[in-house]
Amino acid sequence: MPNESSRLLLYRSITALGVVLAFLLILLIPQHMREGSDWSFQYATRNFSLGHLTEDGVNIGLEESEAHRFGGDLSQYVFVGDNRWALTEAPGYIFYLLPFYYIHAPELGSLVLAAGMVMVAYLLLKRLRDEKAACVGSLLLIFTPVALAMMQRIYADSFGATAFLSMGGGLYIYYCLRARELSKRASAILLFSAGFLLAWGAVSNYNNALVVLVFAVHLAFQFLRGLMKKAPVGVYPAMIIGLAVPFALLLIYQNAVFGSPWRFGFQYHQLPLGFSIHYFTNNIKFVSTALLVGFPLLLVAGYSFCAGVNGKTKTFFDGRQDAGNPEMLPELPLDIALLLTGWAAAVFGLYLNFEFTANYQVSGMPFIILARYYLPAVLPLTLAAVLLLTRVPRKLAVAVTALSIIWGVLFFAQSALSFPLVPPHSPYNPFSSQLPAEGPGVVLYE
Repeated sequence: MPNESSRLLLYRSITALGVVLAFLLILLIPQHMREGSDWSFQYATRNFSLGHLTEDGVNIGLEESEAHRFGGDLSQYVFVGDNRWALTEAPGYIFYLLPFYYIHAPELGSLVLAAGMVMVAYLLLKRLRDEKAACVGSLLLIFTPVALAMMQRIYADSFGATAFLSMGGGLYIYYCLRARELSKRASAILLFSAGFLLAWGAVSNYNNALVVLVFAVHLAFQFLRGLMKKAPVGVYPAMIIGLAVPFALLLIYQNAVFGSPWRFGFQYHQLPLGFSIHYFTNNIKFVSTALLVGFPLLLVAGYSFCAGVNGKTKTFFDGRQDAGNPEMLPELPLDIALLLTGWAAAVFGLYLNFEFTANYQVSGMPFIILARYYLPAVLPLTLAAVLLLTRVPRKLAVAVTALSIIWGVLFFAQSALSFPLVPPHSPYNPFSSQLPAEGPGVVLYE
């Protein structure tokens, strides 16, 4: 039908223009360095490109001095013994970034990951609902203030680790929804890719391993259910292999850097980066506003999750659906709804008990410093919000989408422009010929 074709073309065009706008914002607003993690990853990328997984005291001292001259610090490099300094963070994102660094275009690394994340979200929502929902979800995803702000911070690992996690998790859910339609070969490729990307998300940020565990539990459930129903389960080892490869590489890296595959950088760190239920109250007090700024549809997504899982659970146990109280999120099977809820709960449950953000000294900081830790939950939050928005009047849905995009742009600009610009002769620039005069360093928070 011409009208239907015209509408689809309009939806796709608007989505494409929105993605292009997001990319232009990232490219046109010069990178600003906000925290010690940005500087540390910046230097680590340069060091890794030279084959240096660790640095001696002399070199790390010179790099620390350079960073301070630009108002930065290397808080994520720690002493690990034998005159060696190593990065505390997981190395996966740096290894991903190296090819883009070699061609002097590291910003392309973020754009490639953003494009991949949007494509997976688009395919998943199109499968769950329709093309209109896929277009709306893609825009809401990429214009989420935290996502847009962290995408621009090329050397911080938050966006990269989230993109890997989102692509892997999205592909796995897409497989679960289409398992009966796919050939064995296509299923194996999809599951291997999903497992590899999920694991690389954890290899890029250690704490993402908790989300990977949620998917591992669901995979085990699927395997056992297949055995009980005597259904084919031969494709599931493909995902196990996909999960195993990045973790094996991580163990090799840790053995080379720390002397044991079971040791990692945070064991040498002195910053308050622990997790405990005792920090929950302070985090609710200090982080709530930052979360609502960073994820403007957080309450919509939260309601969607709670109502959806509650309705599905009642339907599952009652064996029927109350016609006067239709079930929320009918597109999602119960196990997928629980998987998405578990994904979001793993992220929020972990960081609402985070020691650093529970410190009263961070309460007045810009939203991005507090909200960025929760970015790994952006895909399930977006899916839940979009599936609920498809059930409200069209004008309201359009207004919410437009306001969310404007909100994202405004807070991205506020975040991107609020810290000093990296000078043209930044120390990570291999063509740097001079440094500014010695000046006072700025103490930044991780």
